[in-house]
Amino acid sequence: SGIAAKYQNLCSSCHGVEGKADSPTAMALNPKPRSFVDTKWQASVTDEHIGNVIRKGGAAMGLSATMAPWSESLISDSELVELIQYIRAFGQTNED
Repeated sequence: SGIAAKYQNLCSSCHGVEGKADSPTAMALNPKPRSFVDTKWQASVTDEHIGNVIRKGGAAMGLSATMAPWSESLISDSELVELIQYIRAFGQTNED
């Protein structure tokens, strides 16, 4: 789908193809990128927070400055909603 491709292009190099933050780039970063399969983190944040981090970047949100802000030119508002849902889905997949 379009949003999966967008995730691959913008997010997966740091957050991992499966959202586990286990890519070579992720291993080199300090602090490590967020793992989206972390259900405790998923439960602790709102969709609005995730959207703000994507739009404003990590530094603006008190998080890692290595998280770049993604502008409207890269992700439309409707894609942002889809991307948040895509990120949320990673937290649903690791149930035992």
